[in-house]
Amino acid sequence: MKAKTFSERIHKETIATLTLPKRKKERDVLMKRVSASLLGERLSDDHLPIKKYSPKRAYLRELHTKYTELKESLERLKLCLRFFSRIQNYKTISKLEYIRYHYEFYLNEIYIFSERLDQLFNFLFKKCQKANLIEEGKRIREIKININDALRNIVKVRGLHVHKRRHRTNKLDQLQTLHTLSADFDFIREYRDYELKAMQKVLKKEIRGNIDALNKLLENEIYRELGTVIFNKIMRSQKGRVIKSTQSIL
Repeated sequence: MKAKTFSERIHKETIATLTLPKRKKERDVLMKRVSASLLGERLSDDHLPIKKYSPKRAYLRELHTKYTELKESLERLKLCLRFFSRIQNYKTISKLEYIRYHYEFYLNEIYIFSERLDQLFNFLFKKCQKANLIEEGKRIREIKININDALRNIVKVRGLHVHKRRHRTNKLDQLQTLHTLSADFDFIREYRDYELKAMQKVLKKEIRGNIDALNKLLENEIYRELGTVIFNKIMRSQKGRVIKSTQSIL
């Protein structure tokens, strides 16, 4: 069946390159490698015999790593949405502080996604240069520029809150003032709670919209524009000496 998304295609291509050891001794070594990877341990080289990789398989492994990092960023953005879906009540943390903290976390994850997407494009561009795929490299650069322009406003907001001051908007500033005054006036407390609930809905809609847009960008639009370049032209160009590794799982 023909792959329709980036996820389906990279899974299909990666699975096709995997081969499990036939000998029991080699399978036992493989299990040690998997265990060490899951536990974050690094076995000595004498426990990890040198494994040989074709340039094509090495390319797929690095491509898979970069794709997985992007999906990880999307999952963390979905976690942000879960936090905004229901604001928890804490005795020592106000609802406004809760909203501000998780919104800044969301902005930071958008920034990380943008940086990882840049790394993917740079990786693909270098592969095109090495394979003398000039026009394909130009297309990758064009798409990278267009996507960066689309993400610039969100990333700029994050940059301001990290490098100059905490993230602020007029609405959040107004809510901070209301929160301060609400300690002395009941009617202000009611108005503050109403505005907080409205702010929660607005930010939740913004986060959900951006998650959907970024997922569509990665899975559909990039794959539609560059799928042939990534999985056909660059992959066919991966030739040369066998690459040796001692620290890979498979």
